[in-house]
Amino acid sequence: MGLAVRSFQLAVVSGVASFFVSCCGWYVAGGFLLFTIGNMVYNFRTKKPNPPASPPVPEGKLRICVTGMTHSAPTAKAHYLADKIAKRFPDNYETWYYFDMYTFYKYIVPRFATAVFPAHLKGHSTSPFVWFETGKDNKEQYIGGAAELSKWAIETFPNEPEIVALAKENWMSLKPYITGKSYHCDNGVPVPPATCGGKKSL
Repeated sequence: MGLAVRSFQLAVVSGVASFFVSCCGWYVAGGFLLFTIGNMVYNFRTKKPNPPASPPVPEGKLRICVTGMTHSAPTAKAHYLADKIAKRFPDNYETWYYFDMYTFYKYIVPRFATAVFPAHLKGHSTSPFVWFETGKDNKEQYIGGAAELSKWAIETFPNEPEIVALAKENWMSLKPYITGKSYHCDNGVPVPPATCGGKKSL
């Protein structure tokens, strides 16, 4: 009888302890969630754009510029595609990047406020945004998002199987998030880095 009572008491104590630990765990998780949300709201409201420099484009080169969110599958695709092109043809292409989840829209709205966009880009409001620059005056040609960059890459490099394969790859799914490919920046530093304008994107 004594053993049965002690077993019952132990079960009750264990149950009560588990209940309190579980409740504390939920409180901790809830507090962490609230802190994370508060931190994001604060950054969205206070952080200011700080893009890398964009020096004159060297003669004979085309600069592929990509800006967008840090955690975004389409942005990651444009990032890696631009990098592959610049690495394959370093004498003809270079890259410039600015990625920031908090200031992407704060950057592009004033940056392109007076730009004259082609019809297919009017109203473009998603990440990424891609454009080309050429010449010492950085003449701009507006491309669009990852889909438009991919289309251009396929048409421009039909005999480059690696570029074409990446351009045709479907990133509009959960796979890039599961595999980690969508997280194309590490502590604000683009991975891979741009070939001009500095390596850091804050």
